[in-house]
Amino acid sequence: MGANVGLYAAEFATQVPEGRILAAEPNSRVFPFLQRTCAGIGPRAFAVRMAASDSAGEAELRFDPMAPAMGGILPGPDGLYNSQRRYGGFLVSERVATVTVDALAAEHFVPDLLKIDAEGADALILKGAEEMLAAHRPALFFEVDRDHERIRAMLESRGYVPLDAELRVKHQALGMCFALHRERHADAIGALCG
Repeated sequence: MGANVGLYAAEFATQVPEGRILAAEPNSRVFPFLQRTCAGIGPRAFAVRMAASDSAGEAELRFDPMAPAMGGILPGPDGLYNSQRRYGGFLVSERVATVTVDALAAEHFVPDLLKIDAEGADALILKGAEEMLAAHRPALFFEVDRDHERIRAMLESRGYVPLDAELRVKHQALGMCFALHRERHADAIGALCG
């Protein structure tokens, strides 16, 4: 979720040639590029113009037009959006549809890997994926911008083990990381942490 132009979608398509990809991106300026990436992958890749969240509806997406990939539907605790904080740019906004991961999985397919990079909406996305996480326990690859301890608690309460980029158990602030389910991925966790 937060597919941007589809760089990870293209990489995952290369790594798993038979895998299906569902990429969600709400930004109207970025979405056409994601559509092209998915078209280049072929019929196993789908692009949807929506923001993943904890409920279906609408949200205001705010972004700097010079850095649209840094947009978000939630300001940070300081009241600033990531692009304001990082670039100091002015923001524009657009109304976007929101959807839960649970609804996307029910409509399309249940993923084996869920990638999340949504500029601070991580906790909302995980809340909107509760049913799918409980029933199917996919691997997670995500960037946590804030609410590190809250997200760690959410993951651990659902049986997930956070791992860092070197695939070691992550004890510090989450940032960019992976998470594997303690039961579904027991062999992989054992091999990595053994």
